[in-house]
This record gives sequence, C-alpha cells and structure tokens, in this order.
Amino acid sequence: MAAAASIGAIAKLHIALLGTLAAPAFADMVKNWKASLLTPASAGQYKVAFDWDHEAADAVVIGWTDKTTGGDKATDDPRCSGSSDVKASDGQPYWMPRFFSRPVSAEITAQTGIEFVSADWQPCGHKDITICHGESHYDFHAYYVPETALSAQPMCTIGSSVNPKLPVCSYSTNPANAAYYNLISNNMPTAAKVTKANSKVDKQFNFCVDPSSAILRSGIHYGDKSETLDEWKTPVTIIGSHDCQLKFFEPMVSWKWISGKVESSTWPTFEVSDIQYSKKTYEALPHSWSINVSEGCKTGNAACHIRIIMEGTKCPAGGCLLKRECGSMKDCVSGLPWNPNGTTASSANSSSSASTSASSNSSSTSAVESTGRTPSAAPGVVGSTSSEAFSSCVAPSIVGLCLYLCVLTRLMLD
Repeated sequence: MAAAASIGAIAKLHIALLGTLAAPAFADMVKNWKASLLTPASAGQYKVAFDWDHEAADAVVIGWTDKTTGGDKATDDPRCSGSSDVKASDGQPYWMPRFFSRPVSAEITAQTGIEFVSADWQPCGHKDITICHGESHYDFHAYYVPETALSAQPMCTIGSSVNPKLPVCSYSTNPANAAYYNLISNNMPTAAKVTKANSKVDKQFNFCVDPSSAILRSGIHYGDKSETLDEWKTPVTIIGSHDCQLKFFEPMVSWKWISGKVESSTWPTFEVSDIQYSKKTYEALPHSWSINVSEGCKTGNAACHIRIIMEGTKCPAGGCLLKRECGSMKDCVSGLPWNPNGTTASSANSSSSASTSASSNSSSTSAVESTGRTPSAAPGVVGSTSSEAFSSCVAPSIVGLCLYLCVLTRLMLD
C-alpha cells in the first residue's frame, strides 16, 4: 500500500515537472543591448557605456506601484514569500531573480577588466538580504571573471531561513558554502562625490559585508547599509567577492528611481565620482560611474532607455591581474567583524534550515548543479540558480530529464 502511494506521488511529481518544463523562459526585458567605449577624459583612462531599453511590458514589478495588497513594499506582498507558488506573467515565481547576461567586446575587457555584464532584475527586491531594499530593482553586475568561471563554482546548499528555494548560499561548513565567506577587505569604497540637487557633495561610505547576501555563482555583497535601509532615494554602489577574490562592481538602481517617482531626486541623472578605496589593488575598478534614463521611463509613452557609464584606469598591457587576497570585514548586522561563530541569528537559522533540508532538497540541488549560469546566453535565455529556474528556464535534454526523474524516483522509493 505504501509502495503504491509512493508510486502515485512520484507519478504526480513527474507530471508536474513535465508541466513546468513547458513554461516559458524569462521575458526579454533587456532589449537593444550595446556596450561601447567612449573617449576618456585623459590618456591611460577608459570610459565605457552600457545601453539598453527596459521593456516595461515584460518586467515583473512589485512594490510601491502595486497597491493590490495594500502594501508599499515588496516585503509586504505575499507573492514575494518563499512559500508562494503564484507565478508571474513570465511563468516564474515572483520572488525568483531574473538574470540577463550580456556580452562585452574583447577591447572592453582589455581596457576595463570587465569580462561580461549581467543586468539582473529583482521583482521583489531582496526580502532576505540585509543591505538591499525590498522593491523592484536592477542589480547591474560588471563581472571581472568569465561567465564560465562562475558556472564552474561548486554547487552550494541553497536556501534562506524563510525561503529554502532561494539561490542564496548561507554559511555552513560545507566547503562550497564556506568559500563565499572567505572575505576581502581591499577594494572597498570609502568616499566619493555624489550628485545632489544641482551640485556634487562629498559622501563617506561605511562598507560592511552582508552575510545573508551570498548569491549562488555570483558572490557575497558588500555595501553601505544606510544607503538602502534608510529610504532608498538614490542608486547605490555594491562590491562583490567569492573565496577571497573580487568578483564584481555593481551599481544597484531601483525601478522607483528609474521611473522618476522619487521625490526631490536628481532624476534622470545620477553620478558617483572620485571614488576613493580602502586599498585599491585592482586598478581598473571604476573611479566614477553614472546612470541616465530617458523620459519614456517616467511617462511610458516612449522607450525607456537606460545608460550606465563607468570610468577608470585602463588595465596594463597583458590585462588586469585579479588577486586572491583574504581579509576581514564588519558584519552589516552586528557591526562587529564577521566570523563563523558570531553569525547572526538570521544567518544561523538560514544555515540550520539549509542543513536540515539538505536531504529533502537533494533533487533540487541536483537540478541546480546540472545547470548553473549559461555562458554567452542569448537575449532572453538566462542562467538558472534554482530548481524552478532549471525546470522552466533551461530546457534539459530528454536523456538528462530521464536521468533526473530516475534518480528522484530512487530517492523517494528508498
């Protein structure tokens, strides 16, 4: 009787998996992508522009624009809960990050060290991540390693304390998880000039590491939490690393700002210049970056065009050298130097949740491990970082699917 019940459950699960495999990939909301070199301010410098059209009709937005639940933030919306199985128009859960990998030319890489860009969209914001605000936004990752290198990172045990499906690698003794918490301390912004009203003002940064922000096959995030935990009024600067190595430079920009709904802002332009670093060991890190958006982002009557410009020191002949330099950083939650034994309650719960659910999520882990990021993804085809993304974003081969289902069946029967 038990065997019959198990077989019946397996059959239902197989049917469900086949159904999700037919779901569409993320809609291509990052259109007309272009990465180009501009004339720099002086010799020995670079100036690179990244342009795209934001396709609002294909963007899943939750937060201040969505009053259906009576809340102003995505964190108030039940669709952003990890327990929600409600699908958005693109066939994915609302809480799932959307990844849009885009290429750059060899000349851009030679000058800037940037290997590729991922204009990632977060419909729900980051409900589980301390330094990131809970509203729809772009995480514009400029990666200093090839996409193949990220894809080759070992699979971690995913899940947060409130969402076991989220592609977050909470701290544990599992080497794949622990590698995200081998931190850096160099290359952290400490000061800059930022746009305010019609002028630029000096701003001091107080960067910390967010132990809840280790994103699978991306990196752990560092930032100034006051920029997002207070009212998120301007675009912000983020740094990322993995296993003692700098991995990316990231402007993070809310849809609220892009669409011109932030009061008393400098819309449609924002600039961070003369960035000072704690100790700059990767010389091509930008000393300035800016964002400019078109009128259509606000009115919706024309294309919403977005341009991000980065400026910095050119890589030397032969390319930039990305060093492995271990360091320590202050924990954004406790304010004390981060260490495994001093993990915050939230992070500890995440590890416990991930560990206790490791066996029950074994099929999900296998699915994630078999995919990872998709190198040189075509527009609209993205890398996956969860079982949901595996089933509906990256279509596996029939052989792979059969193997997956056979393994899953064996696990359930055992």
